[in-house]
Amino acid sequence: MRSRRLLWSGLIGLVVAGGVLAGSQAERWRGMRLPPMTAQELGLDQAQADRLLELQSRQRAYRLAAYDTVGGLLRDARVELDAPEPLLNSISVEFEQTVMALALEQRSLKAERMAFYQSLDADQQARVHAHLRQQLDRLEHLHARLGSWIAQTP
Repeated sequence: MRSRRLLWSGLIGLVVAGGVLAGSQAERWRGMRLPPMTAQELGLDQAQADRLLELQSRQRAYRLAAYDTVGGLLRDARVELDAPEPLLNSISVEFEQTVMALALEQRSLKAERMAFYQSLDADQQARVHAHLRQQLDRLEHLHARLGSWIAQTP
């Protein structure tokens, strides 16, 4: 019974993590994301605009790679569960290792975005703040929806 609960909680965690990591790619989440701010909206000079485009491009590549990686995890889990004697622990270990690797890569990208943010002047930072407040509103809505789903799930 405990291993079954562990398996289901791990698979649910995998699905939720996959949805969050690949949110920009999934049609059902598309309305929850704000488009990234443009260089013009931020009032950036050309060098800053180039750096912003580079950061956005790397973040987009990360999201696509994370989406593919989570898809691979799901396929691997399916293969393992279809085996005559599935090794449930291997599914859990692979999931944890993959999520940790994705989190480390995301942390590195975040550090670069923060360094870029610190290089902006006060007016540009205020524009970023306003955009982040809008994103926070949307995340709070998503959190409430997720909470409703969790409460209804046996």
